[in-house]
Amino acid sequence: MEVSEGFNAKSLMKSYDSEREFLFQVIYFTNKTILQIHLNGEIDYTIDLQLPKLANTAVYEDQQIESMIGTNYIIGNNDNYKILIMSTQIGKLFVKDWR
Repeated sequence: MEVSEGFNAKSLMKSYDSEREFLFQVIYFTNKTILQIHLNGEIDYTIDLQLPKLANTAVYEDQQIESMIGTNYIIGNNDNYKILIMSTQIGKLFVKDWR
């Protein structure tokens, strides 16, 4: 994890075969969380994840947390529901990690 003034970032790269390589990069700013999805080295999606700040996520069910997460496409096709669902699931992991 690289840390810089005002934000920090995490990334995860996964290769599924010789033709497909995914890079997920999350950039945390003080007031925003940006998710970038790269496919074969090119940015395909950039999404502003609007995550709720919850003091205790243990009292919420997963579906309640998912309904609080907003996604705002900056770059990419916003008609792709698979990406929408995946970005919401990734956002849910970040919300639970803030406990």
